[in-house]
Amino acid sequence: IRFGSPVRRAALRARLLAVNPLCWLNTRDRFSTGGPWIVLICTYGLLLLAWRVFTPKADLTPYWFAAALVADVCLRLAIANEAAMGIWRHRESGAIELILATPLNEREVIQGQWLALRRRFAGAVIVMTGINLALLGYVHFVRLWTTGAMFVSFVLCYIVASIIDYLALCWVGIWCGASARKASAATGALGRVL
Repeated sequence: IRFGSPVRRAALRARLLAVNPLCWLNTRDRFSTGGPWIVLICTYGLLLLAWRVFTPKADLTPYWFAAALVADVCLRLAIANEAAMGIWRHRESGAIELILATPLNEREVIQGQWLALRRRFAGAVIVMTGINLALLGYVHFVRLWTTGAMFVSFVLCYIVASIIDYLALCWVGIWCGASARKASAATGALGRVL
């Protein structure tokens, strides 16, 4: 069930092995890409539910801030964990050594990890950014310019800084996963970075 039907596995293997074997190895589990989407759906769904139930005529801004922060923290933790543990898990199982026995070099291994992280998290990051921008537009324009330029600048800077943080977490996570001797060391180093 986890890897899908034989036809699905063969099609995914043929498509991703042509791109990068490590990308295929990291994303062949069909449930692996669902985590970020579940976090976003639950977080923003709870935002809308809380807003409709508790204060349907009140300002959406406090609920939006709470949901954006919770979704952002959960997404950061998921990205950090997968960046570190993805490569560490395959290194521990010996899959990295098998891949390095092929014509792939270290650069292509790192590229495969990046492709896997992008395949898993890019859609969720784009959707979260779009939702935050849409809510910013709602709060700023529909609420009749009550927010001011400082608020808009703050939120835009926060969105840009979050995207930069996601990229940095990927790099640091890959480095921690590749250099750590134990799983706890890989995630512990990332915990200190977060």
